[in-house]
Amino acid sequence: ATAYTVKVAAACSESDTSHWTSTVSFATACETYVVTEANPFAENFNALTAGIPLCWNNEEGTTTTAAQRWNYFATGYTGACLRFNSFVNYNGNTNMLKTPVLDITALATPRVTFMYKNPTGGDFSVFVSTDGGETYTTALATGLTGVTNWTPMSIALEELDATDSVVIVFQGTSNYGSNAAYIYLDNVVVEATPACLAP
Repeated sequence: ATAYTVKVAAACSESDTSHWTSTVSFATACETYVVTEANPFAENFNALTAGIPLCWNNEEGTTTTAAQRWNYFATGYTGACLRFNSFVNYNGNTNMLKTPVLDITALATPRVTFMYKNPTGGDFSVFVSTDGGETYTTALATGLTGVTNWTPMSIALEELDATDSVVIVFQGTSNYGSNAAYIYLDNVVVEATPACLAP
């Protein structure tokens, strides 16, 4: 999970070096994040200045314009957040935001929590994958629309059959709405469910 930028030149002798090649950028593969009670998975997006965090993925869906997918937005619930654009994104276009692959086998009662708001945007739904994000047919929440204020969501994950390749998938669907037609996401946490829940 490290980003590199590389260019090379041939060292033909101590005094003779070729021109540099063009620059190539790549990132090494992301490891599975092992979630334990002492080590929850938490992403508040505050370190971002553009795009999405390393090891997250927003490539899937019918939204072809990169700027209209889930992307950095400066004003979140706390600091920055990610935002899906429903305003200039044609009606029915989708984009899936996928977490890194998570191993939650150490947790007896895992859950995912996050903050969201969706004032006038299209449908906001949450799915879970147990095969590293390849397929996700289990809906954790659907129809999260018409929410003007930042709202907490907590969803239990203990019913999963395979728990060492979990990916949480946040799906935005555009309704080509008004100027405020965006879906916002912040403070995503996968952790053990506390024995004493907050009211």
